[in-house]
Amino acid sequence: MGLGLSRSASPPVRCASLQGRSHAALRKSGQIPFRGAEGMIPAEAGTREDTQVVLGGLQGETLTGFLAALGVLRLLTEAGDGVKLFWNTQPPHHAVLEWGRPDGQSLEERLAGLLESRVAPLALFPGRKKIKEVSPEEYREALLEAQSLGDELLSDLLAALTSDATARVTKVEKPENGRKQRPPDPEGKTLAPVSALADPPWCALDGSQQKNLFLTVRRLQELVRPPVPKRGKEIASGLAERLRATLQGPWIEKDEKASLYLEPSLREHAYRWTNPTLDPMRFEGLANLLALVGLSLWPAVPEERRGEVVLGSPCCFEKGGGRVEVSWPIWRGALSLAAARRLILLRDITASVQPTNLAARGVTAVYRAEAYRLEKGAKVFGSSKAAWRREDEAA
Repeated sequence: MGLGLSRSASPPVRCASLQGRSHAALRKSGQIPFRGAEGMIPAEAGTREDTQVVLGGLQGETLTGFLAALGVLRLLTEAGDGVKLFWNTQPPHHAVLEWGRPDGQSLEERLAGLLESRVAPLALFPGRKKIKEVSPEEYREALLEAQSLGDELLSDLLAALTSDATARVTKVEKPENGRKQRPPDPEGKTLAPVSALADPPWCALDGSQQKNLFLTVRRLQELVRPPVPKRGKEIASGLAERLRATLQGPWIEKDEKASLYLEPSLREHAYRWTNPTLDPMRFEGLANLLALVGLSLWPAVPEERRGEVVLGSPCCFEKGGGRVEVSWPIWRGALSLAAARRLILLRDITASVQPTNLAARGVTAVYRAEAYRLEKGAKVFGSSKAAWRREDEAA
């Protein structure tokens, strides 16, 4: 897409949902930030009023909605647009953008072009289904290549998925073609040591129940760039229309197997009255694709636990027994991508008792969702809940 034009290219126009309401009323409802108020993050120097776009389909109380909004912020920032993000302070915490329209484009048209040019071409280990099939050498080579090309999105996404510092040596059959296979019968076949990379703690696409991360990523990319060639205008038009429903809601949820499984959909599907095998699960695929971009802001971090190096994440707290708690903040001050990244990486976000300084940083609430395994081994997320809320917001 190239860099976006100056914000002065078109006059700021307020979102229709904000028209006809006083400034004080909008502040009270939480639809605009309290700039300069006590305990809030002040407006950055040189900030000017832009178009305010309320994203009714991206709700901060859900993990997918939160990450999708971060994905929108990242894509627009990378394209050179002047953009900031904040949240409605009342549940379900709709995302709100401060965004200058470059060249008069709508938000859906702008994002459609960025998804097609930046996200669809990303190559995450073609021919591999899951992280454990990638060798540390392959991972390091891919990471170095992305960095040498100056592709920050791909570099950050690779860094969010795993780390070669946590590779574990396992013994599996290693045939002549070099590809790993399932452990063979111990009798008569030679076993060779192979290093396996670890999945990030938030990942529910670990191969259980035929849910594989890289296969899912390719399915999500095909929503933007279908395997069957179509006319460019036809793809762009249809994608922008789909994005409108994704961003503004309600979600269409018509895509099979196009999900990062960050919501409790799998558990709910398994306990339906109808036969789950005859009633396939469907998801809002474009929201999950945007959430994948948002996940690039959460790097995987090697951690030492009980004398062993394991893979952690700044957003995760290991509760033991295979249970992982994922936490994320809701804030009211309009933040750039750099400021939002600093905020979501704070260790205080995952603390069991929330420190008082979070309110001073502009955080109005912290949400959490717990991931755990079902009896058959599938990893699922439970419903998200508010773990902490600013006192004046809770009232």
